[in-house]
Amino acid sequence: MSSVDPGETGVTDIPANSHAGIAAAVERARALRNSDPTQGIRIADGALAAAQRLASIHPDDLPAQRLLADALAALGHCERMSSSLADAAQHSSAAVSVYEAIGEQRGEAMARTQWGIALVQMGDLTGGLAQLERSRDISVALGDRRSESDALIDIGVVHNMLGDDASAIAFYQQALPIYEQANDTYHVATCLNNMAYAHVCWGRRELDGGRGDSASPHFSQASSLAARALPLARECDHVDFVATCLNTLSLARRHSGDLDGCMAALREQLAISEQIVGHRMRAVCRATIADALLQRNNDGDASEALHLLTEADEICAAHQLRESHPPIVESLALALERSGDMAAALAAHRRFHSLQMQINSETAEREARALESRLRLVRTEADLDSARLREQELATLNAQLNAKQAELERLAHIDPLTGLANRRAWLQELASEWAAGQQGLYLLLLDIDHFKSINDSWGHAVGDAVLQRVARCVVGSIGEPRATGRFGGEEFVAWCRVDSRETMAALAARTLQAIRQSNWDEIGAGLRVTASLGWTAATRHASVDAALSEADRRMYDAKHAGRDQAMG
Repeated sequence: MSSVDPGETGVTDIPANSHAGIAAAVERARALRNSDPTQGIRIADGALAAAQRLASIHPDDLPAQRLLADALAALGHCERMSSSLADAAQHSSAAVSVYEAIGEQRGEAMARTQWGIALVQMGDLTGGLAQLERSRDISVALGDRRSESDALIDIGVVHNMLGDDASAIAFYQQALPIYEQANDTYHVATCLNNMAYAHVCWGRRELDGGRGDSASPHFSQASSLAARALPLARECDHVDFVATCLNTLSLARRHSGDLDGCMAALREQLAISEQIVGHRMRAVCRATIADALLQRNNDGDASEALHLLTEADEICAAHQLRESHPPIVESLALALERSGDMAAALAAHRRFHSLQMQINSETAEREARALESRLRLVRTEADLDSARLREQELATLNAQLNAKQAELERLAHIDPLTGLANRRAWLQELASEWAAGQQGLYLLLLDIDHFKSINDSWGHAVGDAVLQRVARCVVGSIGEPRATGRFGGEEFVAWCRVDSRETMAALAARTLQAIRQSNWDEIGAGLRVTASLGWTAATRHASVDAALSEADRRMYDAKHAGRDQAMG
């Protein structure tokens, strides 16, 4: 029998009767799955070709069938690591079939895990979860506690992705004692950190649903779990994992209101990020610290936040970190606004919108490729009945993608509560209108009086209803929905073209009257709502920023003069 160097194995290098050569190539491919999956695919492909020849010559030979299954599983694993997900799912599924046929349950469990993860990465969470659960059941039947616990973590991650945080935490809790008994520090820390992150997600969902009291215990629990995970992660001497645990801890502390503790974790994470080869964490850490500084708002925090966001923006631009760049630019725009540099803020808002649209387009393309991969996998496993059915499915998928793209574009421009243009969309509309000429163009800025008291006394649900009603009043007075926007909080902005200052003053008064005389008892018995309004003529100003600043000053003059009035 000729000797074979598994490092040089190719498709035609392994004799069909070389059990040892095939086995060596499979092991070599497995060893390369993380460091060089492309080379692993080449080697596993060669092993598979030889194993198929061997299995065809000796169809009843159990070792030959096991080698065939091993080669399929190794190829699927390498393909998954190289993001060839449809091929990975196909080969892992084929490996499962062979392992099942020969009764090799350990191999079947491992192949089902790879199959399940590939399906999850393709977006088929339900199908992937089914394979992971089957892998767990096989491991339980075999008494393989380690494989069982690995499957439990994977299942927990999918439940977290599905938004079922309670189930995710339950699965991590099942895996934790298995790793503790095995003294597996790394996976103990992984369970603790994953539980902490699931609690953060759960708390966020409670906040989004307006249930702040229910959210608080989750953030406290997340802080406790992440604090337990962090020293264990440090013991593992794995800087990426330590940074991940610090990120979870900072999220938990920030949502708990412990901004100083959050800042300490973030600064340590930033220091670690400088040791990591990738640039993404360096940028994201800076942006996250900046957001926390802006939230804390101590002396000097705003200046440091602006500096960190500028650095993060530069890192993203220099290293083409496309996915991370838009939110960093959006935060930079808000920091520039707070610093008073409105021109730079507007430029940053425009850049954010451009970047976000590029990301939306690329996301749609990736989802299209994933859907095509899933469809190709379905066709491989079972032929479709007719060409008509295939065309209908493709048309449906295309319609779904078009609808999703349209929704993404709409959300990029619309304030979800009021349906008005959001800040950046309104500023873009105003810039176009300004460029068309300032003659007859007026800007107004309106702020609801005592809105915090409304929230405090009546609750946030009533506060949201008030914002929606005021938005309708403003649009009704202006008469042009695209000219009206929500500037944030309880502030609304609008522009209009009228023939004189007197007409503008009458329009402003009519707007306040519409708000004042609205039937607020429909929202809350005894509720009364007024607003203060400032307006200015565009011709008085050299720039949009100057005009907005003047309208803002006039609005505050109206506030100081007793509220429920307009000044311009």
